[in-house]
Amino acid sequence: MPPCEYENCDGQAHDGATLCIFHDKNYLNGNNYDKHKDEVANKLQTKLLDNKPSNFQGYCLPEISFKNYEFSQPINFNVATFYGHVDFVNTTFAKETSFMGAIFSKEAQFYEATFKEVAIFMHAIFSKEASFAWATFAEGVSFERAT
Repeated sequence: MPPCEYENCDGQAHDGATLCIFHDKNYLNGNNYDKHKDEVANKLQTKLLDNKPSNFQGYCLPEISFKNYEFSQPINFNVATFYGHVDFVNTTFAKETSFMGAIFSKEAQFYEATFKEVAIFMHAIFSKEASFAWATFAEGVSFERAT
């Protein structure tokens, strides 16, 4: 399979497409959501096992839970789209974390999340409820122009 055409993506394009399953906005759109959501979630979980700095920039993700998870490396969800409910309840972000320009289409739960370094939510779009109750930000957070 050819490489994904998304800038700086090391993935492979899927089934005659030019983008990988994470960057192809149509892969989870409409009727495709139920068909592909488990595959995308499982492949993301596999990537997280690498315990390396994670670049999920531009990813299109289904409903997913990171409850009680610890991201020990820097994490980049810039311009990612979360199509389903996302659960970061009691999640620890040990290094810099960025959700700049991310789109949360459903509820986003960051209840009791711990951000040990800078957290960036600039230009993020929260389409439904977002909860940061009892979240801690050790080195600051930016919600500049988030809606």
